Amino acid sequence: MTAINERTWAVPHRFRIGGEMTTARLEHTRAARLGIMRPAPVFAPDVLAARFIAALVLTFSWLLAAPAIALAAKVPPTSVTVLTHKENASIAADTLVIRIRGPILPPVTRRFNEAMASSGPDLKTVIVDIDSDGGTLGEAERLAAALHPLRDRYDLTTYVRHGGHCLSACVLVFLEGEKRIAGSASSWLFHGVCHRYRDRPSPKETQRFIDLMMRSGINKDFVCRMIEKGYFTDPGDFWASGYELFHIYDSNIITQMIEPWQPR
Repeated sequence: MTAINERTWAVPHRFRIGGEMTTARLEHTRAARLGIMRPAPVFAPDVLAARFIAALVLTFSWLLAAPAIALAAKVPPTSVTVLTHKENASIAADTLVIRIRGPILPPVTRRFNEAMASSGPDLKTVIVDIDSDGGTLGEAERLAAALHPLRDRYDLTTYVRHGGHCLSACVLVFLEGEKRIAGSASSWLFHGVCHRYRDRPSPKETQRFIDLMMRSGINKDFVCRMIEKGYFTDPGDFWASGYELFHIYDSNIITQMIEPWQPR
């Protein structure tokens, strides 16, 4: 059996931020072969015991995971609801509210486009009211691309309520608003783009994610700090409230803050 010594080393990775380059260090692990040892007998008692314990652990892990897998299969599809003055008298006659609730996965973009196609000729304002725990980069990019040209035709506002979520891929969609309104008690999540079943971000896909955010006017210094802290390069997440993004980090993600109601 070959003895393996786990050794880590840092590889610099350079991300492009608005035409400039910034360096982040990615931690990797490699196995260094140090020598050859005599293999243990296949039927040695300690080998059989280790295999038996491993089988028990694997079986127990699957039993624990089964309820979570069943629950994930029952996650309801994302709802895309259209609200106009007819449904809610507080909405102006020339305003369309599209409410998105759930993960940003297909066919959200198609349903959004269908909602826009049903709007009347007098439409002036579009409000995208979103509450999402994230989704795939591909679908978020498609939905953001559907919103982007609307800024030239309508007053486009993206909106996250108090207590609402805009996590991960949702940020790309929110950034497409000309006005970006959020509650101070909303929740936000940032991390690098990971492929399924992997926890280390993909540099190529994360660079794509950064490019899309930079196009929408996010503060470059905020992105650079995220890279320097390792949130776009290493496993892990960065959580923030709407209040922190607006008042503390000056991220330019939110352009108008909804403060909590306070009695006079």
